[in-house]
Amino acid sequence: MTRARLVASALVAAAGLGLGFLPLFAGPGYEHAIATGLHVPTVAAIVAALEGYHAGRLRAESPADRVARGMRLGALLATIALATALVHGLRVGMCDPWGGLVTFALGPGLGSVLGGGAGAVACLVAGRRRWLAVSIAGLTPLTTALVAGLWFYFSPAVFAYDPYVGFFSGTLYDEVVDAGGPLLTYRAGTLATLIALVGVSRHLARDADTGRLWLPSAPIVGGLAAIASLALVLSGTSLGHRSTSASIAATLGGRLSGPRCDVVFPRATAKVDADLLLRDCEEELAMVEARLGARGPERVTAFFFHDAEQKRRLMGAAETYVAKPWRKEVYLQMSAYPHPVLGHELAHVVAGAFGAGPFRVAGGLFPNPGLVEGIAVFASPDRDELTPLQWARAMRDLELLPPLSRTFGGGFLAQNSSLAYTVAGAFVGHLYERGQGAAVRAWYGGARFEAAFGVSFATAEAAFRASLDAVTLPPEAFAVAKARFSRPAIWGRRCPHVVERLRDEAEHCRDEGDLAGAEAHFRALLRLDVADPAARVDLAKIAGLRGDLVGLAAQLRLLVDDPRTPTTHRNRVREALGDLALRAGRLEEAAALYDAARAEVLDDDAARTLDVKRFAATSVTRAQLFGRLLAARFGPKDGKDDRDAAMLAVAAASARDGDPIEGTLARYLVARKLVDDKSWDEASALLLALDPSLLAQVSPRLPREAARLLVVAACAAEPKARPALVDAALARYLAAPAANEGRRAGVLRWAARCKTGL
Repeated sequence: MTRARLVASALVAAAGLGLGFLPLFAGPGYEHAIATGLHVPTVAAIVAALEGYHAGRLRAESPADRVARGMRLGALLATIALATALVHGLRVGMCDPWGGLVTFALGPGLGSVLGGGAGAVACLVAGRRRWLAVSIAGLTPLTTALVAGLWFYFSPAVFAYDPYVGFFSGTLYDEVVDAGGPLLTYRAGTLATLIALVGVSRHLARDADTGRLWLPSAPIVGGLAAIASLALVLSGTSLGHRSTSASIAATLGGRLSGPRCDVVFPRATAKVDADLLLRDCEEELAMVEARLGARGPERVTAFFFHDAEQKRRLMGAAETYVAKPWRKEVYLQMSAYPHPVLGHELAHVVAGAFGAGPFRVAGGLFPNPGLVEGIAVFASPDRDELTPLQWARAMRDLELLPPLSRTFGGGFLAQNSSLAYTVAGAFVGHLYERGQGAAVRAWYGGARFEAAFGVSFATAEAAFRASLDAVTLPPEAFAVAKARFSRPAIWGRRCPHVVERLRDEAEHCRDEGDLAGAEAHFRALLRLDVADPAARVDLAKIAGLRGDLVGLAAQLRLLVDDPRTPTTHRNRVREALGDLALRAGRLEEAAALYDAARAEVLDDDAARTLDVKRFAATSVTRAQLFGRLLAARFGPKDGKDDRDAAMLAVAAASARDGDPIEGTLARYLVARKLVDDKSWDEASALLLALDPSLLAQVSPRLPREAARLLVVAACAAEPKARPALVDAALARYLAAPAANEGRRAGVLRWAARCKTGL
């Protein structure tokens, strides 16, 4: 074994052993495959090129032998890297042994073999110029990575397929990574390339006088393999290896254009929904510009995909919403009107107007993700119960608030994503609300913090922390904040990709009626993450879906008593137990469970639902009328006909003379269904006719929610009718008991947007 090969083997082994002490890299898996693909194929290429000059091999060894030796070297180094991963996998436990091996084989495994072959070819091409051979060998993987980077920059796609690395999903927050069929066809191209290298090299010869390579005979097999490889490259768009704006638009099929927005959407979208998408984009764009104090590009394109799976397939991000400010494009899944995330993504595009570098973001070529996301959170806050500042206060009191230097530095991605986004948005909002918007924009554009604000970052952070003393919180906030922000970041979780894949497979089996398959997947998930609260609740539901309501209740009670169950999930379980009692006619038991759950709930929607269920538990008549419609389906699934019958019974009750409170609640539930069905005019008429005082006797939150639904219906109306409708809705909303500050601010912003036509 040559010295170069020994050194390379030692370096690869040392890198693999060191890398495995990071949680996500301990054992074969996606992250380990990416890390291996970034260095092992390059090492294989350089060493294969150098070995061509060892002990006179340049003339003595045939081209075919040289290429074969380079490929064997690549396979050796890949095996060493895999062995180090297996050592760590045995140390901490394997997440998905077979899946990890397949991921490695289709990623850096083939990539390293190709790297060794490419290094040998570099030696053949360079002849006696060793420096040129090493340069070609080392630069080839870098060149392919650069090509992948150019595709990321010049196309909508965030994923990348690389001959050496394999597949890169492109997003850090998507916990399910699945390249699927496209990776197989891509690697078919890699195999064709390897066959072409071997096949052509078998026919190569070097002229004894000039040293030039030539083909004395036609390499039929190698030539056909090369043609196949080229054909797969040229078919990359249709095979899903890459995408363009045109290919995505052609697949989606629908398009509308307004004064500044172009929206692209699935062709099956109803016209009324497409019109609302366009209106949503136009108005949200102007609202974000007003918040940030800057004008964005003259035109923005918003791509709306049917669902997360279609989005993953066409541009690479499944559950993660994406904006590319330099392309003036945003990419989202379809959702209810108004879209909950559209404003956030448009904020990235608007911020590009004062952003820096080729990506038009804070930090320029090396983005500052804390500032990038912080300005978007401020420009379009989530429709959450609390404001980012309130959540920051809760974090501080719970000792979860990190130093801002970490959030606005390299530590952003190492934090729980909810925590990092919220803290960043709270700090940017704090600066904007003190009249420092121009300084924030200068900082975003590349100015040093001290130059933009006139004080040090540490001084600004101290002022921010001091300002939290004046922020007030409802008492329920702390338990919710602890559950939401204590969860470790993806980098600190064990087997997150496998856990989320098992969850998806379990939910798919459950929805298809394969309860045994769902149970098996949930149990496999819990073997990897024994305390996962959602999986434990879902596993309990399986007993109910089988009709074993006694077993379901027993498992749910165990979850209530388990100290590992977070408060938010414990209250969901209490609600489920209450639903079982309500459906069984045990009204006092149901009422007690609903009361216990409601005492710790922060979320307005969840609390309102508990209030209504508590009302249903006050009499047998109410339980029979509303219980079938409201109770969560933890038992055997109600058929569509049964649910429709329950809705019809409620609708009939809304038209009867009788108990005025029951009738008002029934009309409210019918109005909600009309809003869900986008029957805006009918919903508005029914909501306007509701008596808020009667709704308040069911829940103080109901008049507020009815007014919010009225705002949504009013905003969906034709522009000329909107101001009067929004005024009426807003008057009712302001007359109702005040919501939590974040929820209230969101509704008021939304109403102002609709009324003014921003």
